[in-house]
Amino acid sequence: LGLECSSLKDPKSKTAHYIRQFFNSSSSLDLLIRLISMTWPNLLAKIKFRSVQKPVADFFLNTITETLRYRKANNVVRNDFLQLLLQIKDNQEFGNKNNFQGAALTETGIVAQSLIFFVGGYETTSLTMAYCLYELAVNPGIQEKARGEIKKIVEQQGFTYDSVMGMSYLKKCVLESLRKHSPVPSHNRECTKDYTIPGTEIVIEKGTVVFIVNRAINNDPLYYPNPEVFNPERFSEDEVTKRPPAAYTPFGFGPRRCIGSNFATVETQTCLAKLLLNYKFSVNAKTKIPMVYDPRILINVPQNGLYLSIEKISA
Repeated sequence: LGLECSSLKDPKSKTAHYIRQFFNSSSSLDLLIRLISMTWPNLLAKIKFRSVQKPVADFFLNTITETLRYRKANNVVRNDFLQLLLQIKDNQEFGNKNNFQGAALTETGIVAQSLIFFVGGYETTSLTMAYCLYELAVNPGIQEKARGEIKKIVEQQGFTYDSVMGMSYLKKCVLESLRKHSPVPSHNRECTKDYTIPGTEIVIEKGTVVFIVNRAINNDPLYYPNPEVFNPERFSEDEVTKRPPAAYTPFGFGPRRCIGSNFATVETQTCLAKLLLNYKFSVNAKTKIPMVYDPRILINVPQNGLYLSIEKISA
């Protein structure tokens, strides 16, 4: 988005503060409003309720709006997501010089899309890393195997994009962690035509919103024997071909699959490779086994936090 957030250097930065507020709303009313926004979004407008708290909405509205106006006033052009939205709004030429024929975005629409893009890669990515480290701490043998692969590849090729993408066992660990602990508990899709569920007389009518529960699919023994066991080899080429593609859904499936899935995978693997290269992770007395999620929050967040012991690996 072309914004300088400084959230890593300053945990008290405004951006970090408001993004935490967005995710940490756990009152019964907030939970109800979020559920309504997913199932009957038009209802919120009629009853004049917000799906995003006003201070959070105002902060992002003002921040993005000011950035848009600054770019226009100073003729600033950057190669980023916000610039792409600006090009769509103005119906300008981009990419391969073909004219974009879609409907123009409003300024408010750009803010909304920016917020969705921002929050979509914030908590979900950090949770994916946390859950993977948790499973590697619970399974030290798997952790050592992943670290051995990372160390060998880095010694031979250095720490680059290509070398990280070549860490196949680490990728299996990430995929298996997402299977067991998908940060997003479900996906919703609108039925486009009447559909009778095979073997039943149940008809899902056109226009019905259907919720697909990730945990139910990703922990189905039909596709994943002993689903409670953390086993990265489930994602070897041979094992993957034994399952239908839609039997793995942490990023959704089909044309509306998560737009940021590839970026999230690269980001997660890069961070995990650096961490495992330099630190050893283990469980302690405060580590909850098995994992328990907080039922008050719509994404799968560890209840009462996630605790691990961290030991620096000497050079």
